[in-house]
Amino acid sequence: MPKDNSARYAALYVIRLRAVAHMRRLAARALSGGPELAVLLTQSGAWMRINDPRTGARYHASPAAETELTVLVPDTVYAALLDGELTVQRATELGLLRVYGTENRDAAIHAFADALSISG
Repeated sequence: MPKDNSARYAALYVIRLRAVAHMRRLAARALSGGPELAVLLTQSGAWMRINDPRTGARYHASPAAETELTVLVPDTVYAALLDGELTVQRATELGLLRVYGTENRDAAIHAFADALSISG
């Protein structure tokens, strides 16, 4: 991330636009049937939903409930995942992507990786 505040804001803004476009592509496709995930982009504080039973996917979603399956990922890591510069498995191994909640962690990681395959 750039050190200058205006450059950092601009970089996060571009990632936000990419995240919105990604959620729109996910919402337009058939639901994968995987678990519903709340995703927090930790640098901007933006919440997203994947496999949402009502909309498929959306940006600017409500925060996760305490027991809800949740993925935490920095915005810059999310952008690297979308670009194919990093895999979900490697991001998880490095501690850059974390999964919380009461359901199956592996299913959450698989569902998140599946959603990223609809990036372009």
